[in-house]
Amino acid sequence: MTLPQLHDLSQEEKVEKVRLTAKIRKDVDSEFREFIVRKHKKFSKGLLSEEVELALREYLERHKHEVK
Repeated sequence: MTLPQLHDLSQEEKVEKVRLTAKIRKDVDSEFREFIVRKHKKFSKGLLSEEVELALREYLERHKHEVK
C-alpha cells in the first residue's frame, strides 16, 4: 500500500487537525528540520506538520502487524 502525499490529501478534503505536543531530543529535532529543508529546499509554514504526519503514517503502516 502506498501512502498518499499529504498535500494532496489536504487539497482534496479539509480534515480536522489537532495539536500534538511531544518532547524529543534536540539533536533529533535539528536533524528532522534539516531533512525537511533538504527535501523541500525550504522550511515554510506547514511543512513540519506535514512531515511529522507522514512519518507517523509510515510508522503505523510499518508496525501495524505488531498490534492485534
